[in-house]
Amino acid sequence: MSFEADSIFGALKNRIKSGKKLAKKGSRNGFFHILGGNTLVKVVSALSVLLFPRIMGDSYGTFKLADDFLSYLLIANGLGMTNVILRYCSAFDTPQEQKSYFNFAIKFGIISDIALLLVYGLLLYLPELFGIYIVRFGADKILGLMLFSLFLDFLFNSMQNFLRTNRENKKYARSSVIFSLSYALIPCILAAVFSAFGLTMQGAVLGRYIAYVIVLIIIFKTIRSIPAFKEKPLKLSRTEKVGAIKYALNTLIANAFSLMMPYNESIVLSMMVSKLLYNDFKVAQLVPASIQFISSSVVVFIYPYFAKNYTDGKWVFKNTKKVILGISAAMGIISLVGIIFSPQIVLVFGSRFKTDNAIRLMRVFFITFAINSAVRLPVGNILAAIGEVRFNIANAIFSSTVHIGICWAMTYSFGINGAAYGLLIGYIISSVAAVIYLRYYCNKLERRKSNSIVSLDGEDIEADEKEVQ
Repeated sequence: MSFEADSIFGALKNRIKSGKKLAKKGSRNGFFHILGGNTLVKVVSALSVLLFPRIMGDSYGTFKLADDFLSYLLIANGLGMTNVILRYCSAFDTPQEQKSYFNFAIKFGIISDIALLLVYGLLLYLPELFGIYIVRFGADKILGLMLFSLFLDFLFNSMQNFLRTNRENKKYARSSVIFSLSYALIPCILAAVFSAFGLTMQGAVLGRYIAYVIVLIIIFKTIRSIPAFKEKPLKLSRTEKVGAIKYALNTLIANAFSLMMPYNESIVLSMMVSKLLYNDFKVAQLVPASIQFISSSVVVFIYPYFAKNYTDGKWVFKNTKKVILGISAAMGIISLVGIIFSPQIVLVFGSRFKTDNAIRLMRVFFITFAINSAVRLPVGNILAAIGEVRFNIANAIFSSTVHIGICWAMTYSFGINGAAYGLLIGYIISSVAAVIYLRYYCNKLERRKSNSIVSLDGEDIEADEKEVQ
C-alpha cells in the first residue's frame, strides 16, 4: 500500500515538475504574452460584444448576416498563401529562404485577391438584376462596403504569420492586441456616432477599415527589424513555387470546408427561421465561441515546433497528447461554468434576448466549442504543420457535407435548436477522425524513420533552449 502511494506521489511530482518546466519555457519564449494578450483582447471584445447589439439595435441581425458572408469569403483570402508563410518559413532556418517564400506569398496572394474580388462581385450581385437576392435582409449593400477589407486582412495575417515563424511571439502578441482593440472599439464608437445620421452600419464598417490601417502601419515597422526580413531573397525555382501553391490550395480547401460548418448554419437558418429566432441563435454563440481563444493561443505557440519536427512521428504524437490533455482540462472547467450560468450570461445582452431558446442554445454551444477547442482545432493545425493536409481535406469535406445535411434536417424537424446539435455532431465526427488518422500517420512516419529516412532536427516543447530575442 505504501509502495502504491509512493508511486502515485512520484508520478504526480514528475508531472508537476514537467509542468513547471513547460511553463518556464513558455514564459521565456513568449507563450504567456500570447495568452495574456488574447485574454486582454477577449475582455475588450466581450465588452464590445455587449455594446454592439445595443448600439446596432434592429440593424444587428442585418450587419451580422453581412459579416457572416464576409467570413465565408475570407476563407479563400489570398488563396491560402498565409499558410505558405507559416509552414515554409517555420521549416526553413535560412533567412534568405524565409524572405523568398514571404515575398512570393505576398505577390501571389494580392493578385489572387484581385481576381477573387471580381468573382465575388459577379456571384453575389449579378443575380440581383434578375430579382434573386442571395444576401437577404438588406445585408447586400453593407457586404459590398466590406469586400475591400480582403486585401487588408491578407496583408495583416501574412505579416503576423511571419512574426510567428520567427518566434517573435512577444511582437506578435503586441500587434494582435493593438489590432483587436482597434477592431473591437473603433467600429462601436463610429457606429454610435453615425447612428445620429441613420448610418449605424456604415460607421461600423468605416471603423474596421481604420483599425486595419492603424495596425498595418505598426506591424510593418515591427517586421522590418527582423533579420530575416532584411535579407535579400533567393530566386525560387518553378518547382518550389508550384510546391508552395499546391500546399496553399490544399490547406485552403481543408480550411474552407472546416470553417464552413458554423457559417453553413447561418445561411441555412436565414432561409428557414424568422429574424427574431436568427438573432437569438447568433447571440447565443457569442460567448461560447470566444472560449476558443485559449486553444488558438496554444496553436500559435506550438505550430513552429511541430513544423520543425514534421518527420518525427513519435515526437509529434507524444506532444499532441500533451496539448489535447492540457486544453481539455481548461475547456472542461470553462464550459461547465458557462453551462451553469447561461441564463445570467444571456441576460447581459439585454432582456429581450433572455429566451428559453437562447439559453438552451448557449448551453449546447459551450459543449460544442469546448470539443472543437480541445481536439479538432489543435489536431487539425498539427496535421497542417507537419505537412499532411490530404486527410484534413477529406475530413473537412466529409464532416462539413454531413453537417449541412444534419443541420437542414434537424432544423426542419426540431426548429432552431436542431441546428445547434447539428454543429455539435459535426465537430465530434471531425475530431474523432482527426485523432485516429494522426495516430496512423505518426506510426507511418516512425516506420519510415526506421528505414533510415533522417528527420529534420527539432526541439521538444519541454526541451531547454536559448531565449528567442
